[in-house]
Order: sequence, then structure tokens, then C-alpha cells
Amino acid sequence: MSARPGNFATVLRHRHFRNLWLGQVIAQIGNYFYFLALLISVNRLTGSTLAMSIMTISFSLPQLLFGMFAGVYVDRWDRRRIMLFSDISRGGLVLLCLLVHGPDQVWIYYLVGFVHGTLGSFFNPARDATIPNLVDPGELLAANTLAQTTQTAAMLLGPAAAGFLIDAYGVDIAFIVNSITFLISALTIATIPSQRARPAEQAEQRGGWADVWKDMREGLSVAVHNRTVLGMAAMLTVLMLGLGAVNVLWVPYMDRYFGIGPRGLGIMDSVQGVGMLIGSLIVGNLAGRLRKGWLMAGSIAVIGVGISAVGISPTFSLILVAIFIVGFFIPPAQAAGTTLIQMSVANVQLGRVNAAIGTVVTVANLISMGGAGVAGDAIGIREVFLFCGAMSVLAALVGASIIEEPHDSQAADVLPSARGIDPPLEPRVH
Repeated sequence: MSARPGNFATVLRHRHFRNLWLGQVIAQIGNYFYFLALLISVNRLTGSTLAMSIMTISFSLPQLLFGMFAGVYVDRWDRRRIMLFSDISRGGLVLLCLLVHGPDQVWIYYLVGFVHGTLGSFFNPARDATIPNLVDPGELLAANTLAQTTQTAAMLLGPAAAGFLIDAYGVDIAFIVNSITFLISALTIATIPSQRARPAEQAEQRGGWADVWKDMREGLSVAVHNRTVLGMAAMLTVLMLGLGAVNVLWVPYMDRYFGIGPRGLGIMDSVQGVGMLIGSLIVGNLAGRLRKGWLMAGSIAVIGVGISAVGISPTFSLILVAIFIVGFFIPPAQAAGTTLIQMSVANVQLGRVNAAIGTVVTVANLISMGGAGVAGDAIGIREVFLFCGAMSVLAALVGASIIEEPHDSQAADVLPSARGIDPPLEPRVH
């Protein structure tokens, strides 16, 4: 495989990657319908920040409970089948939200969120471990940036459309749209080759609990002894100790301080989406010239400043400016982080390593979300935003001091030798 630097044009020539990416664009649009509908419905039915916290935690808790196990099986099973099962199941699951009509039924949202999150704890590491099999090593940053454009396109189209449709027809329409988009995503995933990290016969020989625990410890060992992975885990942990609270308090903050309803929330997300689109285009086409570690740390620092600006902004117009800036730096941060892991870890271990990082970060996220409602009432929502922005800047400093920058030649060693073909069985970790 070539290690030549790539851009959006080169990665889109790979048909299987293109299909996976397009399916994710559609699914993420549907997800924005779903999440906006949940936030609006829970806020209207309960008026409680505690209820908002519980709902958000229901999505994150499965990663803590099952993430490490999911990583083991993502490295054993056919990753394409994992993604297919997850999308089809979630497509049916979200329709249960149509049963909620009063405060006494909000528990259905929590249950759906928990199962939804469980399926996602398998889907996400399977998707991230599949991308290196579909492009060349030098194209990874461009491919991951384009994958982040999935979220960008969703943020441009999903929230604004969802806000208007929910205003016109109620929250139920959002759940129906989300169900349809999951099924469309499954159809695109069905077109890519089988994605086994190990041959089927070897995976079957490693089926006992002792082997599961051994594989899990192996993933944790990589996370501890690989400086790039360790730095990523430390940086993301500090980051999520702040950002978790922002995710919980966002809707109550806009409602209480600025009187922003569904349409305004949709417009805000779309403005952030414009920033993300521009950031994606710039990074994706300059990918070969950028150092991933510094790109991620610098982007997170700017995001932190933007979050603090939201917390002190006196007007909604200034919030839109800050949100645009935050959006601009989200794709570089996410794409660089994903690429660092993919370049530093053997593909046969990616599921477990991603799951290990995800589990640690989830703990930080849950701590932050769990305290968000209490902190918002005790010290004020604006003050919580300022604190979260400071935590993001601290996270950038932590990452910049620890992360070791891998090179494309290292990526060629740890990535599969051909797209869609089983990778080498002996992992190499640098």
C-alpha cells in the first residue's frame, strides 16, 4: 500500500470507503433528528435538568459496562456484520420512542437510549477499525477528516430540518426519520467486503472467557505502554470532564437565558455545521502537511476558548460566532485523534484499543454529566461553561506534552497490506 499523502479526491476514489462514508452521512442526519427530539421532549415533559442528565447518561453508560467486551469481539467477529446488525437493530429500536406521551413514560427514552448506546459501543470501534482497510496509509488523515464530514453534513441538514419538522408535526416525525436513515446506512454497509481482523477459524478457537480476558488485558496493555495511545487517553479524559456537562446543560442554557426554542437550536447546530464543513475541507486537503498531535491539541485548545466565550456571551448573535469557531476546529481534532490511533496500533488490536480509550473517556463523561445538573443549579450554568472551557485548554496542554507523533512508515507496518484482506496476525506496536 502506498504511504503517499492523500486528500478528499484520492480517498473518494476508493468505492468501499465512499459507500461507508455516504451511509454514515445519512445515519448521522437521522441521529440529529433523534437527539434533538429527545432533548426537546424531555425538557418539555419534565422541565428537569436531572432528567436531562439521566437521559444523556443512558447513552454513555453502555460504553462503560460493555465497551471493553465489545472491543474484544470487534477484533474477532466480522466487523461488517457487527455494523449491519447494529444499524438494523437501532432502526427498529428508535420507533419505541413513539410510545412516549407523558412524563410517566420518559423511562422509555432511557431504556431505548441504553440499548441504543450498547449497539453503538459495538458499531463505533468496528467502523473506526474498518476505515484503515479501505484506504492507503498516507490517506488516513484525509479519510478520517472526510468521515468527520459525516457529522458536518448531518449538522448542516439534520438540526435545521428537524427543528422545523418538530415544530410543525411534533417529535414523533423525528423518530420515524431516524429509523429510516439507519436502514439506509445498513444498505450501504452491505456493499463493503467482509472485515475480519482474524481468520474465522482463529476467532472460533479463542472463544473461552479466559481468552476474552486475555484479549482485553492485551488492549489495556497497549493503551498503557504506547505513548501515543496513553497521551490520547489522558487528553480525552480531561476534555470530557468538561464537555460532558456542556452536552447536558446546552438546551436549558439556551432556553433560560435567551429563550431559544427548537428552531433556534436547529439554526445554532447548522451554524456549527458550516464551521465544521469549512474546517473539514481545509484539513482534508492539507492533510499530508500537518502534524497530527499538534493539530489535535491546538484544535482542542481553541474549542475550549470558544466554549468559554459561549458562557460569557451577552447575546445570541455572539454565541453563533463562538459556535462557528468551535465547529471549525471539531473535525481537525476528531480526525487527527482517530488517525493517531490508527497509525500507532496494529489493525488486529484496534477494536480493543479504541474500546479501552472509549471506556476511560466514558467514565470522565459520566462524572461530568452526572454533576452537570447539580453544578448548574449551585453555581450557575454560565459558570459551568467557563469551567468546561478551561478544562478543554488544560486537556490540550496534557496531550501536547505526552503524545508521540507516529510517521507514515510506522502506519505501513501496523496497517493491513491490502484493502479488504485479513491483516497480519502478529501485531506490531510502536
